[in-house]
Amino acid sequence: MPPVPGSAATDGNSQSAVEHHRRLRRHLNTRRCFAHGHDGPRTPAVDCDSPHCTRGQRYALSTCCSVVDDDDLRRGMPTNHIKFGEATAILAGDGLLTRAFEIIAREIQPAEVAAACCVELASAAGAEGMVGGQQADLEAETTPVRTVEALEAIHRRKTGRLLSAALLMGGHIARTSPQNLRSLQIYGETIGLAF
Repeated sequence: MPPVPGSAATDGNSQSAVEHHRRLRRHLNTRRCFAHGHDGPRTPAVDCDSPHCTRGQRYALSTCCSVVDDDDLRRGMPTNHIKFGEATAILAGDGLLTRAFEIIAREIQPAEVAAACCVELASAAGAEGMVGGQQADLEAETTPVRTVEALEAIHRRKTGRLLSAALLMGGHIARTSPQNLRSLQIYGETIGLAF
């Protein structure tokens, strides 16, 4: 995210961007592009400010807000709502989400590939993906999950859907086949369950 001098929201973004566990989605996206022959010197898929990287950071921020997850620490660091305050953590997350779509619209060419990536990211981030999975996870705190299938459904919509989106966006950018896209989706969902 472009720096805004003295902006706590920018500091919140930076804290999420440097978390080591957030590198997996970016790495999967990059490897998928390279595997399908897309090896330009600077593409959104290989950029640290990539759409999926910012989307992952947004997810990290949403789960670090006390309204979603009241932990004070995450992987040994103060959560954003503790370090910067809840309002700033929410604003930082909103900034990361919109930044992801800005990068896609501006940097991915041709337009139909950018559109496919926007659809993929919005689907992974929205009600059928991370938001819906996070809501189901919150509901599980008061209504226990009683089946393996229900637990898997939560994780398929959260981690699995986000990992699939990283792979699928790389596949779209590389213009791979529909069959390969389906394989990438299954691969991402499987890693998400294991993760």
